[in-house]
Amino acid sequence: MKRLPQLLAYLALFFAACLLVSQAEAKTLTWAADADINSLDPHARDETFTLGFLNNVYEGLVARGPKMEILPALAVKWEIAEPKRWRVYLRKGVKFAEGEPFTADDVIFSVKRSLSPGSGMKSSKLPYVIGAQKVDDYTVDFLLSAPNPILTSSWGNWFIMSKSWAEKHGITENPTVEEIAKSAAATIANGTGPFKITKRQTDSVTEAVPNPNWWGVAKHNITEVVFHPIGSAATRTAALLSGDIDVAIPIAPQDQSRVQKTPRTKLLTGPELRTCFIGFDLGSNELADSDVKGKNPFKDRRVRLAVYQAIDVEAIHTKVMLGQSTPSAALISPSFNAFPKHLKRYPYDPAAAKKLLTEAGYPNGFTLTMECPNDRYVNDERICTTVAGMLGKIGIKVRVFAMPKSQFFPRIQSPEKSVSFWYMGLSSANMDAAGTLEELAHTRVGNWGNWNGGKLSDEIVDKATEEAMTESDKAKRDALLMKAQDRIHEQVYFVPIHQQALSWGIRDNITVIQRADNVFEWKYVTIK
Repeated sequence: MKRLPQLLAYLALFFAACLLVSQAEAKTLTWAADADINSLDPHARDETFTLGFLNNVYEGLVARGPKMEILPALAVKWEIAEPKRWRVYLRKGVKFAEGEPFTADDVIFSVKRSLSPGSGMKSSKLPYVIGAQKVDDYTVDFLLSAPNPILTSSWGNWFIMSKSWAEKHGITENPTVEEIAKSAAATIANGTGPFKITKRQTDSVTEAVPNPNWWGVAKHNITEVVFHPIGSAATRTAALLSGDIDVAIPIAPQDQSRVQKTPRTKLLTGPELRTCFIGFDLGSNELADSDVKGKNPFKDRRVRLAVYQAIDVEAIHTKVMLGQSTPSAALISPSFNAFPKHLKRYPYDPAAAKKLLTEAGYPNGFTLTMECPNDRYVNDERICTTVAGMLGKIGIKVRVFAMPKSQFFPRIQSPEKSVSFWYMGLSSANMDAAGTLEELAHTRVGNWGNWNGGKLSDEIVDKATEEAMTESDKAKRDALLMKAQDRIHEQVYFVPIHQQALSWGIRDNITVIQRADNVFEWKYVTIK
């Protein structure tokens, strides 16, 4: 008994040492972005930030590597068995986070669900796909309505769900928009990826830990991930500089010098694939929220060109973006296949813009509403108010209606709603002009035009896009894609603004890989 106090002291020292070892081994990655993800459901909405986040939890048949190269993931190889049939060979021995084995049944379930009325995946991720057939437990045939020689290029952020897990939680394969929003998959997740979700509080915090069932080899040393949405750019930067978070995405241009100058933090920048632009309502006979009654000014090319020539993109580049953007005449990144480098911007010329408005019958301009997100792109709301000021100088009085992306995107994608005038950005998972054309510029019908918020419908654009999608000869295909883009430019269906620059702030003990599509992959993170 006399030795009991000494024994207890030794035990206390032992457990304290164990705790210190445990704390030394614990590597928690805490990071923040300007908005929360929309859902944990991988088939709900085609929105890059949400899908990029879920890229850490779910996996697709293929993946994009650090340099945007296509890599095998849940598929080990694929081939065009027939012009309208792709055969995909699946990886064996894979399990979902909750232990379910991955098989062809999960792929077929995910195809059906992605083609459902409630999913936002069908246009961008499964172009021309009409179904899938099981050949055996590890082989699936994708059935197409027309040939698509670059089908797998669209699959980088298209993910596979467990059929048995989904059925267990009442997650159906053919949901409506309302059903997919209320689905259990919106708040819980079960993927084959390197991490699994452990906590989800919308607009507050999402936590994850490494998935012990992951088939891959971990290249990170993270034991936990904690994500917080922080809408204020200044607050997000302050959290990074104080050490409260390890990674902040994005860093606003006005805060970048502070990150560069502050000890123990650094700024990562680079070109982004997304192009930001302004869109018009081209389908309505009368604009909503406008003082022009009985007609739609934007159906007149002269009005669209007047808007284009009234916007000073160089001023946006230098004064709003502080040089962290690349003004563009095209709707796609220079990194994309079939980039139209021959296109030149219409010159900034307010006097010419004013003359065009007068010729079109609006010598005193008109009034309308411009919609934009306030938590999705760098300085998005500020760009909208800047554009409003520029248009005011030629007589177009613009009311800016800024809102969270969770409200903005459904308005743009809704077949029923008409948005008169808006600002947004778009990239394409397949890094090809066809992806942007089919989503943004093709007539909204069937799986086409998922992001065609302006109800644009042009036979020349549609025909060239459709023919390009099925053309296997690259030279002919690229010529068709150029034809469609030339038509869009000539008719001024959109006003391209810029490609914004990537801007991540990180603590200097963190190593990350910055992908050009702005996707943050935790599996490449190491913490010293």
